[in-house]
Amino acid sequence: MESINFDQIQISSGWTPSSKEELENQLDNLFSSSLDALRGTWDLSNSANVLLSLIFYKRLICLQEEGELAFIKISEKQRQILHNFRQQLAQNKQQAFGDLRDALVAISRANPSLENIFAPLMVALQDKADAQHLARVFGLLEQVDFSLKQFSIAQFGAFFNKSLSRAAQRRGKAGGSATTPLFLNKLMALLLSPKSGESVYEPAAGQAASLVALLQEASSLNILAQEVDQITWAFCKMNLLMNGAYEAVVEQNNSLLHPPQPPQQFDLALANFPFGEEIDLRAVKHRSYVKLPLDVGQEETDCNSLFVQLMLEQLNENGRMIAVLPMRALFKERQERRLREYLLRRDVVDAVITLPPGLLYASQAPICLLYLHKNKPAKRKGKVLFINASQLQPTSKSRVRHRLESQQIAAIVSAYHSCGEKVPQELAGYVVSKTVEQLLEQRANLNAKRYAAPFIQELEALADQNALVKVQEVMAGELPALWVHKKEQQFHEYPFVSSRDLALQFADYQLALPKLCPFGEQEEEEGRILQHSAFLVNRKGKRLRASYFEYTGQAIIVSKSVLVFDLQQKKINKEYFLVQLHQKLFLAQFNMFRTDHEALQISEREFGQLQMPLLSLEEQIKLVQETKWSLLKEEEHKVETLRSRLNLDKQTAQNRQMRIISSLQHELGNRLPAILTELKNIKDFLGDKIEEQTPLSWSDSIYPLFEGEEAEEEDQLGKVVRKIEKQLIYTINSIDAASNIISADKERMQLEHLLLRDFLEDWAQLYAQEKQFSIQIEVEDDERGRELPIATLIDRAQLATALSNFVENARRHGFSKDKKHLIRFSVSLLEEQEEVLIEYKNDGKAFPNSFTFEDFVSYGNYAGDTGHSGIGGYLIHQIIENHEGSLYYKEQIDKRDPFKVQFDIILPYRK
Repeated sequence: MESINFDQIQISSGWTPSSKEELENQLDNLFSSSLDALRGTWDLSNSANVLLSLIFYKRLICLQEEGELAFIKISEKQRQILHNFRQQLAQNKQQAFGDLRDALVAISRANPSLENIFAPLMVALQDKADAQHLARVFGLLEQVDFSLKQFSIAQFGAFFNKSLSRAAQRRGKAGGSATTPLFLNKLMALLLSPKSGESVYEPAAGQAASLVALLQEASSLNILAQEVDQITWAFCKMNLLMNGAYEAVVEQNNSLLHPPQPPQQFDLALANFPFGEEIDLRAVKHRSYVKLPLDVGQEETDCNSLFVQLMLEQLNENGRMIAVLPMRALFKERQERRLREYLLRRDVVDAVITLPPGLLYASQAPICLLYLHKNKPAKRKGKVLFINASQLQPTSKSRVRHRLESQQIAAIVSAYHSCGEKVPQELAGYVVSKTVEQLLEQRANLNAKRYAAPFIQELEALADQNALVKVQEVMAGELPALWVHKKEQQFHEYPFVSSRDLALQFADYQLALPKLCPFGEQEEEEGRILQHSAFLVNRKGKRLRASYFEYTGQAIIVSKSVLVFDLQQKKINKEYFLVQLHQKLFLAQFNMFRTDHEALQISEREFGQLQMPLLSLEEQIKLVQETKWSLLKEEEHKVETLRSRLNLDKQTAQNRQMRIISSLQHELGNRLPAILTELKNIKDFLGDKIEEQTPLSWSDSIYPLFEGEEAEEEDQLGKVVRKIEKQLIYTINSIDAASNIISADKERMQLEHLLLRDFLEDWAQLYAQEKQFSIQIEVEDDERGRELPIATLIDRAQLATALSNFVENARRHGFSKDKKHLIRFSVSLLEEQEEVLIEYKNDGKAFPNSFTFEDFVSYGNYAGDTGHSGIGGYLIHQIIENHEGSLYYKEQIDKRDPFKVQFDIILPYRK
């Protein structure tokens, strides 16, 4: 029998909340305190499972006793087991756990609606059960009145739903896949506007957070949900019960393999299903919801399209639905395009809403909301509303996690329900409607960024005035055709030029122009058109980054076969080609076309197809040769400028090295003579001892003492020897570090294309036997939970030296001898910047207040509270710069973060 001292367990006092806000705070404090009490017994996941299950159990019994859940059967014996559990733990731990498990099993068997609902708690109790921690949690829960008079259904349901979401966030990606952020659920609920009595279907319910958001808008809904994971399914049932959905049906199965049969004809459907999942094609190809042909050449098929088709089949003739999708589903070809065309031709696409990145817990993929309506109102028929909310600035909770604020959610909802007629200021210029015919002509591209932006609307306004000229197939032909762009014609992936100043203004709305900086004295307009500039257009269709050639001479059209550049800049290593306009030729062609068209001498079709030669072939060749020669001279000048700059940078780096080495020589020049003096004193002292034939002791003073004088401790033989030893060690280390700086020369680098996971694991073997600390390596996962193969070009020896300097600095000056420390390296991919991020953290002592990053990278390093300085920081910084990377120190904001020392290493991404 195991005895427990309950006097050691601190139990919170009773609660008397006076306001709704205080009530919510008390519930949040209960969750946090109880979760803290379970730490040390289970891991974070099981701790949350145990706590949430116990809270549900307590609330369930209260609601049953009050008659709110009168249909639930719970015997008096089962109530007493829960009421007396804490006391029973003190007397007999094994008996108490056994009685609790028996009671949970009996309640599940007696109530079909609660079958297997206690699975999370049962699994945790079987895995590990610590009486002391569990007793403390029961003590905390006993102080809370879980009855309806204290917490209404809405209040307690909101708390339970929020606690599930918080627990999922703490579990990281594993938990994030089971829940959708609360603000995103709120947005979907307000867009769907459920009405009491409507029926709802969710095929991948997770923990029911999305369904709870609907219940908060309309309390009486008929719900059918499906969830494949048993633990997540159990919490889904708990969440719905705690929010008053007593008749909700929640099935534990794979909805793609076990869809509701026959189709249930729901009013609403919504889902945030896992992105990128695949399923055996043979298992689904004959399902009734599969309306599109599948690629029979593949063994598996993507689930995104299947989920949308399944949800659509389950809707009644007036049904509406929202699906959270990755942005790529709006414009990818093959299966995604077939689905978009299928939906457009049936006119069920009501709205497409693109959202800012970093909103989901489990994925950093950009997302959108696809709103489908089987019977759209008359004013929406034949149209699709695009809301480009990706430009909103969400609140940043961390570097990769963001959230939408209430005002931003309200703006999106207002824009949708007004059909784009009343657009809030936050979305001005970013809401537009397009006809189904227009979208089908655009290869069913549903990317809101393509249609809803102020710059594109400016182009359309100019088009209405016959003020736009389009360069047709500028990438394909050597003699582009030009014509006036009419309102009824569609935008394609070609550049547009305003007739107000045809030669000086050039723009392409596909090229993310708002991210380009204004050039020279150019007036900043929507799209930030650049004067006297040649835009670099990626031949492979990738997005343009903020780069261009400055060109102040006469512009000409240069096709891809005339002038091709291969840029070797830091962030640009793809092929681009130069597109410019020759003013006189362009104006001449434009005026001819316009005159013919206005005089009705040619038809609209003939006008669009008409093509005029620019110049004779000889004149074109001469003009191109002259332009190429001019551009080549400019390139030569740029190369010379770059060479001079490189020489200057190299000289600057050498000067910095010499400064460090000179400083080191000066320091050693002062230190070594002092060591020599101390050795001479010891030599004289030992000679005196030999001559006097007196015994030798470490506590003897090496200097003669006058009568009545006591020896100072610093003059003792042992102290002096140890001081000399310490000085010599420091000197040797300084010399080694100086030699490392000299060897970290960029010209000596031997670059290899290495997976960062493999490199870090090989390097960590140097510390495999280390007992003072351990090294942990994490690599970012893709949307399917698989580790990304992140690689780049590395000089193995140099980068290993930099990482070892981090570790040695922490071990010598930041780590305690009585604690096992942790060093963590986290590798992730910054795709938009084409960079690799390596985060270095350790849980040793924080840097002293005197620490500055400038001193660290210029002269040395600081660690712990010692303020020790050396040249390790300079060496680290030099090696990172050799790799064309950057080093950043992350100041600690959250004092509770155990990792007191954190650095970011940014390297170029090389596939």
